[in-house]
Amino acid sequence: MVNSEFHSHSVCLLAVYFGPLPPWFPLWVRTCGANASFDWILFTDTSTDQLPLLPRNIKVINISFSEIKLLIQERLEMEVCLPRPYKLCDFRAAYGVIFAKWLEGYDFWGYCDIDIVWGDLQSFFTDEVFSSFDKIQESGHLSFYRNIERVNTLYLQPAPNVSYKDVFKSPRNFSFDEHGGVRYLTYLKGLSHIWITKYFDANPAKSKLADCRNDNYRRQILYWEDGHLYREFVDGKKQSRHSYEYPEVTRDEYAYIHLQQRRFPAPAFDIDAVRGFYITPFGFSQKIKYIHGLEDFIRLNPRSLTYKPWMRTKVFIRRMKLSISDWLS
Repeated sequence: MVNSEFHSHSVCLLAVYFGPLPPWFPLWVRTCGANASFDWILFTDTSTDQLPLLPRNIKVINISFSEIKLLIQERLEMEVCLPRPYKLCDFRAAYGVIFAKWLEGYDFWGYCDIDIVWGDLQSFFTDEVFSSFDKIQESGHLSFYRNIERVNTLYLQPAPNVSYKDVFKSPRNFSFDEHGGVRYLTYLKGLSHIWITKYFDANPAKSKLADCRNDNYRRQILYWEDGHLYREFVDGKKQSRHSYEYPEVTRDEYAYIHLQQRRFPAPAFDIDAVRGFYITPFGFSQKIKYIHGLEDFIRLNPRSLTYKPWMRTKVFIRRMKLSISDWLS
């Protein structure tokens, strides 16, 4: 399944996941489907009859964890230590070799997580980017590699501080797909490289949705709409007392949001029918309007998970005080 209908470079992302899929997995599927110029292959032990209806750019390979281990040993021609699924992260740099038969015909391959809501990937990872670089991104939750031998064998690159043999034979996790290996190897190998940081990496240490890498604002909300991922925020420095209820809002766009270490329930709306949905610290809710008031920012991304409806009363009182002040002046 090589898809280049909307993109001059064919790209396939690999996701390897074992165990029960998260309840909101259908949202991952929906947002993958909105990126028709990218393909995904999901390797999982979840039976196909338990999966939602899949768009044509997602292919599922049913495989057990023990079969993956045998495949890795066969393709890498070495004994490996793979005690648990999370250890697979250390093997991601070798996916171009391990899963070579599924990647035939693709210009690029990559790996990704499934705790992600995708925006419009083609707006950020353009033909120009794929033409210019061999390695794109540095994160375990999304990275791309040019599908050629020199790049696919990056993991073999000697390094003074890390060896793939030590990584692959140890039960310890080295973060070899990120700062523990690939970032060094990319430099040492001399690969052309770019890291596009316009993605939202939700900080797992905070209850509200706050980005680990980019600037945050006291009032900010995130939503997916018509295939795009947006953040709206209120810049407090630019607000006046006259715009308190419906403040001046700025909107920017992200390639995706990574929702690491967050357990969300299944969405309570028809995933395939909605035009848009909010992403909140509590989960997901259907988007039903264009313009957001201050209460929306408080409700949809509160500073703590103890949001109380009485905040609406506080907003009303504040608005009334401003109105009285204006009348007296």
